[in-house]
Amino acid sequence: MNEYAWQEPDGLLATLVSMANKGAASFDMTFLCKGIVITGTIVGGSHYMDALGKAIAAGIERSSPDIPKEELLSLRDYFTNLGAKVYPEKSEEDSKLEKTFLHLKDVEVIAPQGWSAASEFPYWRLQLSSVDAWTLGRPRRR
Repeated sequence: MNEYAWQEPDGLLATLVSMANKGAASFDMTFLCKGIVITGTIVGGSHYMDALGKAIAAGIERSSPDIPKEELLSLRDYFTNLGAKVYPEKSEEDSKLEKTFLHLKDVEVIAPQGWSAASEFPYWRLQLSSVDAWTLGRPRRR
């Protein structure tokens, strides 16, 4: 890490995100973002893009069943290939996006009145610069 690693975005968090993007780690984390608590499992960008492509293709298939399967597969593959290109697991260098976004799966938002329901698409993409605080693990339910 260089001398500026502790400035925004958080250099330590960026290192954890880079590890996830390279397929070296996946673990539960909790974030405070503008007063909202978000918890989930950090995953790599390529994993996120693959899941996003599958979800978009499935949504289009449900809403427009007449679209040819080949087009849906092509759309899904586009996101998978984009994720592999933008977030290569074998790269020694971090891409600019690695220092910009983090990706979570199995996300829950904790509202002031209690736990919220999970989304139909359980993945989120957060800007590192929007994270005010973070910790490893998930909060315990009481």
